[in-house]
Amino acid sequence: MYPRSLLSLLLLACSSAPSKGSSAADGADTAGEIEDTGASADPSADCVVVGDRPAGWGDLSHDNSAEPDYDTVFGLDRVHTLTLTLAATDHAAMYAELETLTGTAFGEMGGGPGGDGGGGPPDEAEVEAARAACADKAAGEACETEMDGAVVSGTCTEMMGELLCLPEGGPGGGEGAATELLSGTPSYVEATVTMDGLTWCGVGMRYKGNATLSQGWSAGVGKLPFRLEMDQYEDSRPELLNQRFYGFKELTFGSGMGDDTLLREVLAAELLADRGVPVARSAFYQVRLDVGEGPVVMGLYTLTEDPSDAMMDRVYGDDSGNLYKPDGDCADLTCFDEASFEKKSNEDEGDWSDVIALQAALLADRSDAAAWRAGLEATLDVDAYLRWLAVNSAMENWDTYGYLGHNFYLYGRPDDNGRLAWLPWDHNLSLQEGLQGEGDVMLSDVGADWPLIRLLLDDAVYAARYKELLAEAVQGAFEAESFSPRVTELAALVSPYLFGDDGEVEGYTFLTSEADWERAQSNLLDHMADRRALVAAAVGD
Repeated sequence: MYPRSLLSLLLLACSSAPSKGSSAADGADTAGEIEDTGASADPSADCVVVGDRPAGWGDLSHDNSAEPDYDTVFGLDRVHTLTLTLAATDHAAMYAELETLTGTAFGEMGGGPGGDGGGGPPDEAEVEAARAACADKAAGEACETEMDGAVVSGTCTEMMGELLCLPEGGPGGGEGAATELLSGTPSYVEATVTMDGLTWCGVGMRYKGNATLSQGWSAGVGKLPFRLEMDQYEDSRPELLNQRFYGFKELTFGSGMGDDTLLREVLAAELLADRGVPVARSAFYQVRLDVGEGPVVMGLYTLTEDPSDAMMDRVYGDDSGNLYKPDGDCADLTCFDEASFEKKSNEDEGDWSDVIALQAALLADRSDAAAWRAGLEATLDVDAYLRWLAVNSAMENWDTYGYLGHNFYLYGRPDDNGRLAWLPWDHNLSLQEGLQGEGDVMLSDVGADWPLIRLLLDDAVYAARYKELLAEAVQGAFEAESFSPRVTELAALVSPYLFGDDGEVEGYTFLTSEADWERAQSNLLDHMADRRALVAAAVGD
């Protein structure tokens, strides 16, 4: 059976927005909804300026002169507790903005085809209907399918390697196209952050994400992914100049939506790191929110290291290179446009020559295979990329290159003559079966629309190397003797923050029951056993 979270993410955009007359105020009893009662927390109440800095400013905890403290911020020996204090009016404004950006009132599960605000994420029958509607058609042909009990017109669209009938207004533009579910980027508001008795003043907070944000919002769950920018307001408040959180400027918190174990982001990062793949660090945080009536538990979040912060210096010893976050029509590397390769560093230089060189080398003439490989390897660390590809395929992660054109970074390493390095990102939907069932670990089902996979694995030298790396991928932390105890250990760590007196609360959780959460862990272990068997069969062990 297909995971419901996956179906929801893939097809959420197929539902039209609800009628514009609806609003968050229409559902006053919706759990998690913020009502402006006039009470207001003061995020600056504990932020008296003493001298040039807020009281309590510490060189190691607040100042940019301190080295990033990975042990404190990303330690996995505990669940960190972090409290956000916002003015109630600001929080209400954030919700009002999300209603505008999503076109959906809080708690309304996506509009049905008629735009009446009913319905919800598509179920398995709807996906099967969308598939059947294009069984004898080609991409781009008109089709009809059924959603929310109504027949709707659409277009046969390639997604996840197959044709689905997606209603008009759904995702398009080919497999590599981005599917943006929000009409813009949420705005920052001022927050006060406290952790371990310390306070950070004037921190910028905004909601973040695409499907995870949109779907959580429409489901009426206040546990929404967000980002903190420690020096967001330094231009207007000089006492906050270069404020950091134990050496970090940006903090990215994932809600775990789509991951019924809430462990996958951390586990996937550990598997990748164990196999020598550079990856962002992650840790567990219980986040609490105070908008004037005392702290409310927002839930268990995963803090994931932002690649545009300290990571390049940690991994490569130099953060001066070009860092890109691909997303869009050309993120599949079949073409190039600047919009598909957003720069996260050196933004003012307007130089995309390294990405242009990679795309040109990849699609160059391959009649002389050795010359083609040499040209490609001059622009990209191909072996490191194949190493990532092998681990990614072994554990199964469909939410990235090869299925969707996002969730990776490219970095031009100054210590490697500017060659681009591949950096994976966002693994909350990894370690579980995809839409098409068990994916082929040899990636024979990946087409020419994803040339960085197809062209490399069509080359005999690279194919042989990939096979070697695939065999290595299921060793170490991937082995049952290591992975199963780690799942048990992490589950024991987070359990008190999910259930019981200190656990997640109604209106701020995606979990259904403790029994279902435990069952999800069992399913995760079964999945990994299946993946080990598939890899063994593919490599001939």
